Amino acid sequence: YTTLFRSGLSSLDGIGHFPELTHLEFELRRADADLSPLLALKKIECLRISTEDTAMLALLGLSALPRLRMLQIRQPGKTFLNLAQLDGCQNLTLVLRPGTPIIGQARDGSVDIVRVNDLPPMI
Repeated sequence: YTTLFRSGLSSLDGIGHFPELTHLEFELRRADADLSPLLALKKIECLRISTEDTAMLALLGLSALPRLRMLQIRQPGKTFLNLAQLDGCQNLTLVLRPGTPIIGQARDGSVDIVRVNDLPPMI
């Protein structure tokens, strides 16, 4: 598989130049960054998003990634995650830190949530 890591990004523009990526890990400067460039990565299976920004991540559109099976999110303590944004994902495991507040819902059985103190290495 192919993995790419980028730190301190303000934009994901240009990520579509790596269509063979199956695993991607990146750190955003701002949680409200546009994630739509990820939609060009049709082979992505594992995605880890980190940010120190306390704003809610905008995850809309990730359900259009047909092979996405694991989404790991690392944000500061009490930052909310809107699970409804992942509606439409199939067989997705969402890995979060304990205490991450969740609002909204995805369809029953479409998203499994695992809470861990430290995010595991990318699989």
